[in-house]
Amino acid sequence: MGHKTAWTLGMAGASARRKGEIKLNPEGGFWCLWLKNGEVKALASSRLPLLLPSQPSKVGIFLDYEGGQICFYDVKARQHLYTFVDTFNQSLYPIFSPCLTQEGKNSAPLMISSVKHT
Repeated sequence: MGHKTAWTLGMAGASARRKGEIKLNPEGGFWCLWLKNGEVKALASSRLPLLLPSQPSKVGIFLDYEGGQICFYDVKARQHLYTFVDTFNQSLYPIFSPCLTQEGKNSAPLMISSVKHT
């Protein structure tokens, strides 16, 4: 995430709506975190602010499809951020949104990288 001021990332179900009115929550087929206005939130049924000591610069996502969990971690701090618990009955796909650049802000790239398990 580096120096980004806004982003959205997570997973989307195959049947999630992608045009028109999109509901970024599990009921709409999305399990995501976002950063907006300096605050990281879990996009559950309601927006849940995450009380973090600092904004994560690298976020990891772990999917346990059979166990019904999507876990988000601050990779560098090795800190759990949030876990969605649900029953998945469709294919899931990653979502990576760098969000728009506004007035010269949020122009940093959103970089995707692998994480080695140790």
